[in-house]
Amino acid sequence: MFRKQFHISLDTADTYCKSLTLIMKTPIKYTLALASAFALSQLAHAASWTAGHGDLGIGYEDGALEPHWHLGEDNESVTLDGTSGPLGPEGAEYEADEITPVTSLTQSIDGSLFYVFPATENATVPFIGFGTEELSVDDWNGSLTLSLTGASGPGSFSLFSTDSLGVVSTLMDSSDGFSTVDSITLAPETHTHHTWAFSQTGSYDLTFQVTGDHVSAGAQSASATYGFSVVPEPSTAGLLLGAAALVLTVVRRRVA
Repeated sequence: MFRKQFHISLDTADTYCKSLTLIMKTPIKYTLALASAFALSQLAHAASWTAGHGDLGIGYEDGALEPHWHLGEDNESVTLDGTSGPLGPEGAEYEADEITPVTSLTQSIDGSLFYVFPATENATVPFIGFGTEELSVDDWNGSLTLSLTGASGPGSFSLFSTDSLGVVSTLMDSSDGFSTVDSITLAPETHTHHTWAFSQTGSYDLTFQVTGDHVSAGAQSASATYGFSVVPEPSTAGLLLGAAALVLTVVRRRVA
């Protein structure tokens, strides 16, 4: 498991740096300030997941539902904190707050531009699914329900599905509050993919609640909060990342 660390959101860092700019009055100093805040945010985050397949998984152990991350099953290569490789034949499981998926990929959906984790595999970003393979159909009365119950960040989050004719359906949408419509059903022993979409760059926290009817234990419910990072496209972020690498080295030395 990765150790838990304090959290600084990128949008908070940006606000902080803009305030510094009013004092410094020079673009280069703004860039360095933003790089400093970005470096701190990297220290603060859980492991950054930047490529490979994984799922928001649902397990059931010791009489309780357990939402978590399940990455890299079947020896698939996954990139965590810049290191790529397989995680074993069964992959690896992590707590919700131990992994931060990162994307800079953009996609136009129904005329609006979003930063996405797409429903089809793209080697440049994590391929995020929903998996209930750990649950037996014999243990549950019907399907389980996964609901979006909370979201924080600089913009909105949406979950989209697209049918074979290209028709887009909104499954979850944080921009208009939260209700029972912000949910999907997941049958045990299944796996599915949808498009995760964010309206702006920055750090997001999404809270999901999973509910189901266990054949012997009755109604079950559990919640978990997952962090996501949406960063500028490489052409925009190149200078920032270069400066951040230098600042991050200095900060880590001081922390050590």
